[in-house]
Amino acid sequence: MRAVVPVRGRTLDDTLPDDLPDTFAGALAGALDGTLDGTLDPAPDGAPVYLRDLWPSSAEVDEVVRASISPEMFAAGYATVFDGDETWRALDIPRGPAFAWAEDSTYIRRPPFFEGIRPAPEPVTDITGA
Repeated sequence: MRAVVPVRGRTLDDTLPDDLPDTFAGALAGALDGTLDGTLDPAPDGAPVYLRDLWPSSAEVDEVVRASISPEMFAAGYATVFDGDETWRALDIPRGPAFAWAEDSTYIRRPPFFEGIRPAPEPVTDITGA
């Protein structure tokens, strides 16, 4: 089979979105006929075969996803995601109602716009003298 396959840098009837990774574009072109030349033989009736002819429909993708992925997979895979390793568990974590800014930190410092902020805002008043 021969088809017009979208290849980066070329303007063809079917083009890949710009945000599609190059590795996927290359793999797709190679998967269609085992090469990276981006062509396939025409359909049996002689018409060109386009990516839209080969791409699965949303319903087909949904069917595969529903048959392949389950909530249990994520529950098992992420059950201990917040436990961390020994080094993570050994970190000294300050406790309190607000972040404990370290004045001597060279990594993260308290932003100056936090100065003077109170837990509860001041009451709203009329603007005068504007």
